[in-house]
Amino acid sequence: VDQQLENYYLESKVTTYMDGRTDETLTREWFYWKDGELHFRKEVEQADAPIQYIVGNDEHSMLYTEGEDTAIRTANLVKGSSLPSPSEAMKGRLSSYRMSHDSKLVGKEAVNGRTGHHLVFTPKEEARESGTTMDLWIDAEHWLTLKEVLDQGETRMEYEVGTLVVGIEPAMDLFRLDLPEGVEVIDQ
Repeated sequence: VDQQLENYYLESKVTTYMDGRTDETLTREWFYWKDGELHFRKEVEQADAPIQYIVGNDEHSMLYTEGEDTAIRTANLVKGSSLPSPSEAMKGRLSSYRMSHDSKLVGKEAVNGRTGHHLVFTPKEEARESGTTMDLWIDAEHWLTLKEVLDQGETRMEYEVGTLVVGIEPAMDLFRLDLPEGVEVIDQ
């Protein structure tokens, strides 16, 4: 399947295990095409940290961290219609992994109700000491990463999609960032 995945909501969690600590980051993302233009919103939450918001369209993006007195607006250099399809992006990623790792297809497995192709990447001989072992589950229908586990020595990172809803029709005000009174917008 080599088509653009349009109008979807994605909720994912990244868990990092390092130095006896566990950190979790929850991300909610909306992607919506209207009249040929991409609109997006991303919310990033971490324990004991303010929520970060990124909202934008083909023209610009706005980044705001809850509680800050400034927000950053930047021009987008790439239009949504120019972004690679999920399958093109995944093919490039897999090609990159295969340069330094041996790969093995384990088979199809369920990840939170979706079917994924499970691949395992082990460092090639020359990169074994510093290399990272990776397990990757690719959505069989849309080519998105459903789950990824990276192990490098004492450090482990797990990414997992908990929710994927395709065909959303959100209200357009979702893609507008209503800033608190007094927040200064800085153009970059």
